[in-house]
Amino acid sequence: MSRIVEAFNKLYEEAITLPTEIEIFMNMGSDTDTADQYRIAKAAGDIFFKELKDIIHKEDDWDYIDNIYTDKRNFYKKYIDFAKKCRDMSNIAGITGYGKLDPIKLKVVELCKAVDYNFPYGWK
Repeated sequence: MSRIVEAFNKLYEEAITLPTEIEIFMNMGSDTDTADQYRIAKAAGDIFFKELKDIIHKEDDWDYIDNIYTDKRNFYKKYIDFAKKCRDMSNIAGITGYGKLDPIKLKVVELCKAVDYNFPYGWK
């Protein structure tokens, strides 16, 4: 019984730290330059998709069969706020089709939609 309690305590003691690129994205304001918004969103998205791809590949590997659900849960806890921010940013106003910065804004919107679409909400 004490081993079970120790295992649960270990799960809750692990501090989940976000990569710096994700933290910068989360703290990015709406007044940030459009080119910087794309650069920041691209860096954060690359990290997100790299880690998601690693976890998906681990599902088929027998070496990780014992830890895959813990990894999925940690991934969910780590990136849920990032996915919610991407969902909010995917509805950026001000894209009229006539502005010179609209292609960059559209790239940010498409990247945020891709993160929101691919986030595994069922991994709670």
